[in-house]
Amino acid sequence: MQTILSAGISGGDIVVIVILALGLLGGLFGGLAKAFSGVFASFTVILVSLLLAGLTVPALSGSALGTALNKPLLNSAKGWGEVFQAEVYIFRDEFNTPVKDEDGNYKYYIQLEDGPVALEDAVGSGLVNKTKGKIAVRLANRFINEETEGQSLAKYAGDALTTLILDIIMFVVFCIVLGLILFLLRRVFKKMHKSDSFGVRTLDRVLGAIIGAALALLFALIVLAIFHSAAGETTKVGSFFMKGNFCKALYTHNPMSGLLSKVFGK
Repeated sequence: MQTILSAGISGGDIVVIVILALGLLGGLFGGLAKAFSGVFASFTVILVSLLLAGLTVPALSGSALGTALNKPLLNSAKGWGEVFQAEVYIFRDEFNTPVKDEDGNYKYYIQLEDGPVALEDAVGSGLVNKTKGKIAVRLANRFINEETEGQSLAKYAGDALTTLILDIIMFVVFCIVLGLILFLLRRVFKKMHKSDSFGVRTLDRVLGAIIGAALALLFALIVLAIFHSAAGETTKVGSFFMKGNFCKALYTHNPMSGLLSKVFGK
């Protein structure tokens, strides 16, 4: 192992090569039916369903389904307490410059009848319980900025819950649809693997190897994109994938990274 690593093949390279080899060999020996039913196919269905759900939910949010879900959720969020009903503003200094904390987040306050109250001071107070207070702070950090201040958090809470429910619905729908497609493909190609024709069996194994390797590669790219988004390139985890030529190329020039950022944000 030491000799292999010193020759320019990193641990990350070995992991990716093993994944590709497993997909290729599984399809080669099991044929197309096996390639469409393996572990990589199942995981790919799950990961692709997540990506597709993220791509379709923004369009659904403004649809009749999104509106029907949003209205009761918005009314429910308004009942979470004054913190969600009150207008949220950003603290400013004597030069009217927005004030930020040590993490670079704006410092917020809510405007009540008795005067302004720092949003972080409302967490766990009589205005809102600790759990909902933390939700309020997270919503403010994500949605309230210099252009949107002066609005209540109830709308954003309702929108966030609507998006979450739509994400779950679409994820399940895409899992079912893609799973059904793979099931039909397995039924179609199952007979090829047991065909009396040597040519048909050979074609089944060759195509199975290609599809198996392709699904394994897609699985590896999605996983690497997730790690790249979460760990970057300079962390301990990121440096593991930055060693070696093959894995580094996939990690830094991953076509799935852009799609992942577009769907879920940086």
